[in-house]
Amino acid sequence: MLAGDATNLDREAVRLLVAAASLPNVLSRIADQMVVLTPGDRADVLAGLLLASVSARPLPVAGIVLTGGWEPAEQVLALVEGMPATPPVALTAHDTYHTAALAGSVLGRLTPGAPRRRRPDAHGRRGGRARPGQAPGPRPRAGAGRRSVR
Repeated sequence: MLAGDATNLDREAVRLLVAAASLPNVLSRIADQMVVLTPGDRADVLAGLLLASVSARPLPVAGIVLTGGWEPAEQVLALVEGMPATPPVALTAHDTYHTAALAGSVLGRLTPGAPRRRRPDAHGRRGGRARPGQAPGPRPRAGAGRRSVR
């Protein structure tokens, strides 16, 4: 980890964004709980993402991964380290494509404290979504509604 608050490493990440476009286009695609992958030599994107995370109209990201093994210039890192509550910023030697492929292949998991974890209903069931044409509610017992044919 190059910079950022290590306590934010536990933040849930639900999406990936490859930030290979100009900063205005990247900012228009940011969503909460997103990990952003960008080449390490894109100081403009890094600075814009960090400003977006602390602005009055925040666009918080779960983390930033700088690709290609390019560490930002010392002046840029000094600015990053001086910002309050920055998301984790990591560096990888892999190129952007390989990093995106690796990150996309990670299987998610729900931990007991995950905010998106389904809570039990009034009957203690965690229940899934209703199938199309099926009203939500208790599931029929196994074998219920079947008749034996002789």
